Amino acid sequence: MVLPSGEFKSEKEIGDVIVGTSASGTPLYLRDVVTITRGYADPARYLNFYTVPDSSGEWQTHRAITLAIQMRSGRQIAAFGENVDRQLGARSSPPI
Repeated sequence: MVLPSGEFKSEKEIGDVIVGTSASGTPLYLRDVVTITRGYADPARYLNFYTVPDSSGEWQTHRAITLAIQMRSGRQIAAFGENVDRQLGARSSPPI
């Protein structure tokens, strides 16, 4: 299994990763040794949860999705946060 790090924008870019070289120095690309496809891990390796108190004060755990968002260079953080909230249909607290 290859666990790449860094920013890849397509499967092609992952395939362009050099994983070795021949004796003559010719690069061996990842695409030369594996088939690269986009998909989901099934079953998921990492599960996310959030825990909140219900109306009676008992703690309830629910499945959650973690979303990573990065602001573009040169933007204002306040406007960025407002835009993220607007795009996600922000709520004051997670739904129960």
